[in-house]
Amino acid sequence: MNLDYFIATLPTLLEGQPARLSEEDFRESCAEQLSPALFRAVAAMLDGTSDSHPFVQAWRDRDAQLRNAVAAERARRRGLAPSEAPSRETAGFDAAIAPAVAAAFAQSDPLARERALDHVRWTLLDELEGVQPMDENVILAYAAKLKISLRTLAADADKGLRRFGELTAK
Repeated sequence: MNLDYFIATLPTLLEGQPARLSEEDFRESCAEQLSPALFRAVAAMLDGTSDSHPFVQAWRDRDAQLRNAVAAERARRRGLAPSEAPSRETAGFDAAIAPAVAAAFAQSDPLARERALDHVRWTLLDELEGVQPMDENVILAYAAKLKISLRTLAADADKGLRRFGELTAK
C-alpha cells in the first residue's frame, strides 16, 4: 500500500478524545502496510523502545527531558533541590519543556495534572511530526498519540479513587 493512502485511511486522533482504533489493530495494519524498517520504528514508538530512526531518537530525547522535568518538580514538592532528582541522559535541550511541566504541576488534581502533561507530550509530537501531511513522521507521531489517547481513555477517576483506597488501607 502507498504510504499516502495508508495515512489517509487512519482514523483521526483528537487530543483528549478516545481513539477509534486499538493499538493491536494499528500495529497489525502497520505490519501489513509499512516497510520493515518503518514498522520497526512504529513498534519502538508503541513499545517505548529504541530504534535508529531519527524521529524515534528525537522523541526519546524529548520524552527524557519531560521525565527529567517531572522528576525535578516532584523533588521540589518534597523539599529537595531539583538537582537531587534522578535524571535521564539527553542529547538535546528544549527550553519550553520545563515551564510547561511546571504549569502542569500547578494543577491540584492529579488527573488534571496528567492531562496537562499529556498535552505537553501531544504538542511535542506535533512539533516533531512537522508540516508534511504524508510523511513517515506522521505515522510515528500517530503511534505515540494513539498510546496517549488509549491511556486517557483508560483513566477513570472512580477507579483511581478505589485503587488509592486499596493502597492506603494496607
